[in-house]
Amino acid sequence: MAKDDAEGRVYFTASSLKLVLLSVFTFGYYEFYWFYRNWLLFKVRTGQNIMPVWRATLTPVFAYSLFKDIEDKTALYDRLPYAGAAALAVAYFVLFLLHFLPEPFDLVSVLTIVPMVLANRMAGAVNRAHISGYKENGRFGVLNVAALFFGGIFVALSVAAKFYDGPSLFEISQQSGFSFGTQMQSRLGQ
Repeated sequence: MAKDDAEGRVYFTASSLKLVLLSVFTFGYYEFYWFYRNWLLFKVRTGQNIMPVWRATLTPVFAYSLFKDIEDKTALYDRLPYAGAAALAVAYFVLFLLHFLPEPFDLVSVLTIVPMVLANRMAGAVNRAHISGYKENGRFGVLNVAALFFGGIFVALSVAAKFYDGPSLFEISQQSGFSFGTQMQSRLGQ
């Protein structure tokens, strides 16, 4: 937090590539982090008594407020917003709800990143206008790379599992004559 204040950032931003990759490969946890960091900066900048953790946790409810703040600041710096706050918030909310669709259709909910990228670009425009020589955070640190590596493995396995229609490991073991239950019983002497 102090680093952001010292740099004079109005918003926490990342390059579009970093935002998309980390959001997808962390199963949306980077989205939570992005919202949390922006609410933290909002609290410091405005002095409002808000709880950034809860605003980030309840993002579908509070996304409009943050997107509207970004849109308003964009207008202050004579920058045209890429999209309206209401459109971004509605898109985010609807895409978030798609997570509750049956598998594999719930994968569409990963598109919540689209309104976030647009808001992030608007926030970046504000930071560039506010800070001379501002450079967006596109660097991947050690934790980012670790999240991409391990998250990539889990994302690949999760997507594959959603589309796999073969027998389960349990069914395969029963077909081969190996039963976890009988093996365990024989080891316990029952």
